[in-house]
Amino acid sequence: MLTTCTSGPNCICPELGVSCRIFAWLVNEYDTMLGEKHTRGRPRVPTVSLMTGVLLMFKTGMTTRMAAGITKIGKSTLNTAFTQLTLLLRNRRPIAQDGAEMTDENLLKYLREMLETGELLLLDGTGTECPRPTKWLDQLMFYDYKHHMHDYQTIVLTSEFGEILAVHGGWPGKIPEWDAAWHSQFIEIVKEAYTKVVTDRGFRASHPENFIAAKGQHSTPQPGDAEITRTRAENERAMSTLKNFKIMERTRLAWMKHHYITNVIAFLATLKQFEQRVAWL
Repeated sequence: MLTTCTSGPNCICPELGVSCRIFAWLVNEYDTMLGEKHTRGRPRVPTVSLMTGVLLMFKTGMTTRMAAGITKIGKSTLNTAFTQLTLLLRNRRPIAQDGAEMTDENLLKYLREMLETGELLLLDGTGTECPRPTKWLDQLMFYDYKHHMHDYQTIVLTSEFGEILAVHGGWPGKIPEWDAAWHSQFIEIVKEAYTKVVTDRGFRASHPENFIAAKGQHSTPQPGDAEITRTRAENERAMSTLKNFKIMERTRLAWMKHHYITNVIAFLATLKQFEQRVAWL
């Protein structure tokens, strides 16, 4: 049976996208949530094996059947554990540099500090391709006319140093990026803080006063467009951090589950970055 230890040479935690301490914390949180659950006389599946299978699905994007075959546990049992862990961490927010969770109050405080120091926010969206839906109305809703495919939209807010501050995923592909950003969870906080936000041309339609975007077309660049493009490069690094968890590319996920999974990935990724930063200091 494939298991994950919290120490020792056979630990595969790095391959699961988390450290040993984070893995042990997940096991403890999952055990606390289950408590003394009745198993109808059957032996209880070890939580270590369940978390190994769930993190394999998050990191590699493999199906439930493949992960269950590797960990030697039932497919339905692993699918239940995946759903329970997603629901357990669905309301978690990204972790800041000081280790605090980016709740609405902390995010507003952080953005006001950025306004005083003159730092910039970066806002961008990314698409995750999904298979063509069966129903005709779903085909219209999830078809992205910009990328010519069916996908989900994920909006990411980062600092100019590439730190993930907030995410909101699960938007259907038909919704434009600026519209999805304008109805995201964190946009009201950004408006209230009035911090300068650097975006691409796709967000110009919203016409906010504190948004900075390239004004010219590709054939006629304007002064300052190169600086804007150079600044937005840090946002692409944040996108790649999220997409290291290949479940972002998984297909056939309900839009609400995709939204929850995006929150879980942002939380785990920033938690690992914070732990690495503390170890480096």
